[in-house]
This record gives sequence, C-alpha cells and structure tokens, in this order.
Amino acid sequence: MTHLHQVGLIAGTFIAASFAASVNAADTPFPSTYKASSHAPTLITNATVLTGTGERLEAASLYFVDGKIVSVGEPPEELTSDTRIIDAEGSWVTPGIIDVHSHLGVYPSPGVDAHSDGDEAIEV
Repeated sequence: MTHLHQVGLIAGTFIAASFAASVNAADTPFPSTYKASSHAPTLITNATVLTGTGERLEAASLYFVDGKIVSVGEPPEELTSDTRIIDAEGSWVTPGIIDVHSHLGVYPSPGVDAHSDGDEAIEV
C-alpha cells in the first residue's frame, strides 16, 4: 500500500469517526429532564380505540400504570384496588394529539370574494 493510500485510509477513518461522534451528539443535544409523576393505575373501558396503525378497536380497554400504556384491547384480568376506572362508552381514544377542526368553511377553497366570510368579519 502506498503512502498516499495509507494517508487516505487514515483520513477516511478519521472523517467517519468524526461523523459518527457528531451524529451521536446530535441525537441528544439537550438531554430530557422529563420526570413522569406517579399516578394510580388507570383503566379506560368501552372506548373506540384507534391504534395509530390503522386498526380500530371497538369497546376496547386501555390500561396505564405510572403513565405508561400496559395493555390495549382486553382489560387485564387483575386490577389493584387503587385502579381508577373510566367508562369511555361513546368516546374515542386516539394516538397523540389529533386536531380535527377545520377552517375550510370560514376561508373556503377556492378563495373567491363571493365565498370569503372571514369568520363573519365585516368592514368598519
């Protein structure tokens, strides 16, 4: 191996190592300070659950312990005496925050003057 190839190999290794170190540092530039507070176990029953994978579960249960989901679907066979039970019949449980409202009727598309009520704003 020529000296030029050795230098290239060493430089390439250094660049790869530097890149790997910078990627790891970029993964956690600000370490989380979040501390989950302690909560009584919670069971949500009779809900329509969207799992986030496209699956829809009817009359399903979600069981949480210390703020973490332990089970989805069927309720656990045994619950502790301090378990809080919420009957969610007629309600939905969805992953994350889903904002289902729209301003399409207020600011319609296509935007033409005849359709623009601007939240019923008037000129003064």
